[in-house]
Amino acid sequence: MAAREAQLAAFKRELRLTVLASYYGYLQAEAAVRIFDTTAELTAEALRVNRLLRDADKITDDRVLRAEADDLAIRQQCAEALRDRNAARSGFNFLLNRPLATPINRPTLAELNDLTEALLTAAVPEDATVERREELVALQNALAAATAGESAVRARLYPTLALAVEGGTQGEDYRTGAGANFVQGSLVAEVNLWDGRQQRGQLTQARLDRRRAELDLEQTRSQLALQLARARDDYGAATLAYRAAEARRAALGRAFEIVAGREREGVANQLNFLDARTERTRAELNAEITRQRLFTAAAELDRAAALTPLP
Repeated sequence: MAAREAQLAAFKRELRLTVLASYYGYLQAEAAVRIFDTTAELTAEALRVNRLLRDADKITDDRVLRAEADDLAIRQQCAEALRDRNAARSGFNFLLNRPLATPINRPTLAELNDLTEALLTAAVPEDATVERREELVALQNALAAATAGESAVRARLYPTLALAVEGGTQGEDYRTGAGANFVQGSLVAEVNLWDGRQQRGQLTQARLDRRRAELDLEQTRSQLALQLARARDDYGAATLAYRAAEARRAALGRAFEIVAGREREGVANQLNFLDARTERTRAELNAEITRQRLFTAAAELDRAAALTPLP
């Protein structure tokens, strides 16, 4: 019974990780929609400005056509981002057994930034081990049951000695006292001289079952320890990656603002503007992808060390 409860708890922990990863995937898809929507506003404004400059005979049609093509490309990416967002929403709702189109509550940008900062500054517990994992608890209970079963089979191989004592009254009339009460006892010894080696075979099987349970426990402990080591490394790498991605986003954002200002004045090379816009969009998408990887890595580390108790 205890082993089954531990197996159920292990399933719940794995399911929680799956749900969290799905939710973070939805947040990433939602962020992509927001980024492409913002970029679409920029490309639309760039197209409008280029048309005005052309009408004022400051630029030629090729720049307008290039701006129009860039605007259409971003609108296509917006449509694809919406498709991916809807698919992520459906997948998350499916895991929760809800209608696929059910709206999903999402944190504000300030809340996301607070959570990100908390994960970036959190220290991984040095004493984190796999001993709290429910898989090990289940196997430990199974090993205890197998050991008890072997002991029970082994006990049947030994001679048994039973003592029985009984007392009461005797006679044709119901009465107590001298001559009516009696007490008798018996001592029974039982020795199994030959059973066709049946019990020896049962003991061999019980010993094999116990050894198999020990091997399963050792192997699972090693696998979970490897999982924990990888989760530690992934979390550390995700932390460094997000810091770099955020710094890259900030740098390219500033670079784009400089180029965009020159573009509005009609003095910037259009290719420079398009390149700056593309790089900024890529940096923003990369930062959001890296953020969700950080969230997922933290959830995987929590699962690997069973840090958070199950409800």
